[in-house]
Amino acid sequence: MLRLLLLVIHIAAAAIAFGAPLGIPRLLKASAAAGMLPFQIAVNDVAKRARLARMSGITTLFSGVIMMLLNGGFAVVSKNYHAAFGLMWLLLGISFFVTTPAVKKVKALAAASTLDQAAAVACANKIGMAIGIGHLLWTLILVLMFQRF
Repeated sequence: MLRLLLLVIHIAAAAIAFGAPLGIPRLLKASAAAGMLPFQIAVNDVAKRARLARMSGITTLFSGVIMMLLNGGFAVVSKNYHAAFGLMWLLLGISFFVTTPAVKKVKALAAASTLDQAAAVACANKIGMAIGIGHLLWTLILVLMFQRF
């Protein structure tokens, strides 16, 4: 029963972490073009979605580790899980060291008296790049969960 509960939490957290950041760059670019007030509203949404994705990623990582330990530990589980574990750490590193600083910069732009559209688009592009790399890593991790090597 515990394994099933952990598996449901693991899959749900992974789905949230994958889906939460979808559309963030488009939202930032469109709202920056619309003006300061729409941009400020969009930045609040983006910050919440980025935080949700980051927390869900952490939940996915730790629920996966607990499931590996329940299945006999790292020495027993397939090497695929070891690779996925490493990719998940890389994904969280991108989230903490690329996405989070870019979101903080976007929040600072939204707090300014005037909107610098070029800087907002540059931040949106950086966030988009990080999200794209993250989705590639998520896809690789998902393949590693089902394909044994």
